[in-house]
Amino acid sequence: MHRFFVSRSDHVDEAQALICSDELIHQFTKVLRFARGEKVVLLEGSGFEFVVVLQEFSVKKILGKVLSKKFCETELPLRLVIAQAILKNMERMEWLLQKGTELGVSAFAPLLTDRTERKVLGKEERLQRILKEAAEQSGRGKVPELSGAKRFEKIFFSADWRVAADARSEHALDFGDEVGGAMSAGGQASEHIVVVPHPGAEQKFSEFCKQNLVKNSEKFSGELVICVGPEGGFTDREIEIAKAKGAHVVSLGPRILRAETVALAMTTIVAEVLGEM
Repeated sequence: MHRFFVSRSDHVDEAQALICSDELIHQFTKVLRFARGEKVVLLEGSGFEFVVVLQEFSVKKILGKVLSKKFCETELPLRLVIAQAILKNMERMEWLLQKGTELGVSAFAPLLTDRTERKVLGKEERLQRILKEAAEQSGRGKVPELSGAKRFEKIFFSADWRVAADARSEHALDFGDEVGGAMSAGGQASEHIVVVPHPGAEQKFSEFCKQNLVKNSEKFSGELVICVGPEGGFTDREIEIAKAKGAHVVSLGPRILRAETVALAMTTIVAEVLGEM
């Protein structure tokens, strides 16, 4: 069945669905040419998916009956944030957003660093469409959040960095002053971990994940923030800031990867360690 995230003007509950957004009405009637009796999966961003049979069509609305509601089980057990320095090539940045969404990233936080050449993202509407379509295609129950661009230091020095995300989202980025270990002494997951890949770091990221994301069969369920530098990498100053504030500096092996490859490789490692791949 086709999967669609509804807009704010649409409504879905446990009994019925009301589609009023021009985009979905056009897609249903003009592009896909759905008819009465067609079954679709509607998602409203909370993690639940609704199987709906379409019943009534008009120019301004489409009505459907909800056949079932269940929680979408395709999200990672933790909250994974990719804090990526804005890439000079916007096509590569868009590709990263698309593929990161397919792999399970919860949120993207564009960074401005010492070596960032491009200071602004592309059109927000286009980027949000890329995220939504990738989430639909990959069977996600939520569309990843996308914040505005912020300085790298904000990760460590600001407690009120928030994502300008859909108001219905139950999450928002909030990087406080403290970052640290994956588990407390009592075995409970701490709020969040920040990791920074950097050539020459002693610990491999795969080893770090095995040691910190799963302990005694308990999976880390907090927030993992992966900070990735621009094409030229992070400066020594930025690495020292990260270390001083408790971030974990890790290695991805002896090869030098493109910036967009780093984020996807690390996301894949996280998913593998958590048994999601």
